[in-house]
This record gives sequence, structure tokens and C-alpha cells, in this order.
Amino acid sequence: MREASAIRAEAVRRLAERFGASAVLDAPTQIAPYRGDLMYRQEEAELCVFRPSSAEMLSEGLALLADLPILLVPRGGGSGLAGGATPGAGAASLVVSTERMRTLRRIDRDACLMVAEAGVVLAEAQAAAREAGLHLGLTHGGAGSATLGGSVATNAGGANVLRHGMARDQILGIEAVLADGTLIAGAAELWKDNTGYSLPQLLAGSEGTLAFVTAVTLKLRAPPLDRQAALFGLAGPAQALALLRLARDLLGDAVTAAELMSRSATDFAAGMGVAKVPLESAPGWLLLLEAERTSRFFDLAAGFDALLEAAFEEGLAGDGVFAQSEAQRLGLWSLREGVAEAMDLWRGPILRTDCAVPLGQVPRFVAGVDAHVAALGGGLRAAFFGHIGDGNIHVNVMPPAPGDALPGKAALSEAIESIALSLGGTVSAEHGIGLHKRAALRRMKPAAELALMGRIKSAFDPANRLNPGNIFGSCGDDAKGAPEPHKDAFRCSRP
Repeated sequence: MREASAIRAEAVRRLAERFGASAVLDAPTQIAPYRGDLMYRQEEAELCVFRPSSAEMLSEGLALLADLPILLVPRGGGSGLAGGATPGAGAASLVVSTERMRTLRRIDRDACLMVAEAGVVLAEAQAAAREAGLHLGLTHGGAGSATLGGSVATNAGGANVLRHGMARDQILGIEAVLADGTLIAGAAELWKDNTGYSLPQLLAGSEGTLAFVTAVTLKLRAPPLDRQAALFGLAGPAQALALLRLARDLLGDAVTAAELMSRSATDFAAGMGVAKVPLESAPGWLLLLEAERTSRFFDLAAGFDALLEAAFEEGLAGDGVFAQSEAQRLGLWSLREGVAEAMDLWRGPILRTDCAVPLGQVPRFVAGVDAHVAALGGGLRAAFFGHIGDGNIHVNVMPPAPGDALPGKAALSEAIESIALSLGGTVSAEHGIGLHKRAALRRMKPAAELALMGRIKSAFDPANRLNPGNIFGSCGDDAKGAPEPHKDAFRCSRP
């Protein structure tokens, strides 16, 4: 520990001498917020925090420390759910925060793009795009705290992936700095560039294991002129998929979101006092559909009327409500968001998952999980909600009361992941691998693919200094063993 402390002290000295004391944090009270994310905290880490204000400053700072055996931990807004911004225990760690890299360099209305530094908060970027008369398609529940750099590095998803895609789909270019300080000035503004390997696409979703993202060029789109939403009561996921297919047939690419909720999830939210189903019947499942128009020549309201009529005529829905105003539309979304909020407010043990399966397999996934949880007994409740438009259904399992135990949590998580994998799915749809899903990744990926990923990691970071333990490590055999999730994990999350 003394050796790690001495390494950390030397890093602080070098950075402070070159950039001033305010650029590096070292006091216990200063570094406390940087010890983890919403999932994990590492109280035993020997860390200091470097806060560069530019890519050039970061490049020079890392070069100054190139001969020190100090681990490097990229950090954005700290709102991740996989432990990806958690320093390791024992070894000296430098947390590199992008909080001072907040310049929105430019918005080009003609080229429909934005160039912004990594520390710009997603909600601020969205607002800037709106002010310029454009729209940033990247959005998710952590928009108020998550940064652009973190959202891109983790390939964040969200409710609008159905129309706009994941973070990776929004990128034209990325500026980045390697662990040795090499600056890759690649925040290009080209919509077409077919010149070999795409480094921006490789860095997106790399979770800080290959390089520090310092700036991004993001695609912008025409802003929505109108949004329409409806909530349908239906029998199950199979009917939800049929209704989504009908919506696409009638509305085309205007469909932006399709959110599925089980009765168990909405009843739980109602019991927690945060949501109420605005339907007269008590359906087993609910589907929230939303669409938007960007052209004044498209009558979206008429399209939604036709959708509702066809849904009832074909027997896909037994009940439904169509938002007649913006306030009503937001009210429908408050139900969906209320389900997630209820999970946050639950003060007992809870298992939350991030699996996804091919769309056609969603009914089998739900049925398989339901059967497995029921077989466990003990009054366990499985609640389902999430983005059926991209197959990402969040499973939440709770005991009957907050004071009750949730036995075999790790085994239950593995069982749910195994059901998803058996259907051609994934163990992590939108929150990444980080520390949390490393063992699950090994169950999912073939050895040859994992080996190839490791060789890519070695090419970018041969000394394995960048976020070691994330993605590639397995519990107990890496320099960054994962602590237990802290007691308030997920309390501020919005899947």
C-alpha cells in the first residue's frame, strides 16, 4: 500500500507542478465522489483525480506519467450501471475526469452535425441542438448527468433506439487520447469516409479500455414537429409485437418508441405510489407506442387514428387511450418512467437485468423467465418493462416485502442471462460490461472472439493501464477486482 501511495503522490506532484493545483485532486473529501458509479464504489483505492481542460492538456499529462505504474480510469458523469468508472483496490489509480472539457465547439445546420467535447452533458447537447433548430437522436434516462464522452464510450441506448439507434449510430467522428498521451485528432465531420478501419466505431462501446474520448462529432436531424402517443392494453408480448408491426406498416419510420410493461410491473409501481394505469380494464400487459413527424406534410394524428382503429379491429388490443395533448402524452410516459422510479424507491433487495433477445423471441424469453421465477417459490415477483422495439426487456425480481431476502441472487441472474443466450440474445443490451458483466461475457462470447478483443486491447494499450479489469478481467484474476454493488446501487437509474 505504501508503494501505491508513493506512486500516487508522485503523479500528483508532477501534474500539479505542470498544470496547477486545481487540475489534480488528492484530498480524501475531494476524491470521495470519484470512487465509483451508480453500481460500485471502491473505498480502498489509492487514487487521485486529474481534470484536464482540453485534449492537449490530457495528452501532455499522460505523457508526463508514462513511466509511472499507475492505472488510468476514464470518468464521465459517473452515472454508469456496470462499474466501468470504478478504480481498483490496492494499485495506484489516476481517475481522469472530463468535467472541465465542456466546450460545444460548433453546430453546423447545413451539414446537420455537432462537434462537442466529452464533458458536455447529454441534456445540454440536446438543448443546444434544439436551439439551432435541429434534433440530437441520442437520449436515455441519464441525460441530465451523463456526458457525451461517457455515453459514446459505453454505447448508451434508451427509449428511442427504435428510430435513432444506439450511441454508436449517432457518431461521425471521435477525438481521443491513448494511454501514452498520443492524441488521435479524429473528430471528423464527414458523413462518408470509406478509408479502411473505422476507429470511431471501434472506440464507441469500448468502455474506456482503449482510449480516452475527448470530443465527438454527432449526427443531427430535423426536429420533430409533432409527437403522438397511445397506450394499449393487451394480452401479452406476442400481441405487442404484432401491434408494433402494424404501427410500422401504417406509420413507417415515424415510430420512435415501443415500451412494454407487464401488469406485475405497473401494479408494483402503483403500490409504490408513483404511477397509475389510465385504462378502465386491467390488462395483463401494456404497450406504449410513440411516433413523431418531422414534415409538415405528414398528418401524424390521422395516422394514429388509423392505428388505433386497426388495432381494435384486428383484436390486438382490448383497451387503449390516445394522448389528446402534450400533457397527456407526458402523462403516458410518466407511467413508463414510474415503473423505473418504483424500482429505485424499493428499499429491499432487487435483481435488475439488462438482457435483450431477437424481437421474435421476446415472448419465449418472458415465458421462460416467468416459469423459472415461479419455480423458485417464496413469493418472488418478476416484473418486466423495457424497449420491446429493440428486444431489450428489463427483468426485475423482488421478494414480497422489502425486509425479505432474495436468495441465490447471482444464480438467478445467471439463469435469466442463460435464457436470453439460449434464444440468441445478449447479457448486456445497453449498459455495457464493465466490472458487473465480465463473467457473463465469457458465457456469451466464443473464446476466439474474446481472444481477438484482447489483441485489439493490447494494440491500443500494451501496458494494460486503461481501465484494467473492465470487460476482460474475471473476478479474482485481475488488477481491479469488483467490490460488491453498494447499497444504493440503481437508486438514481433510469433504464
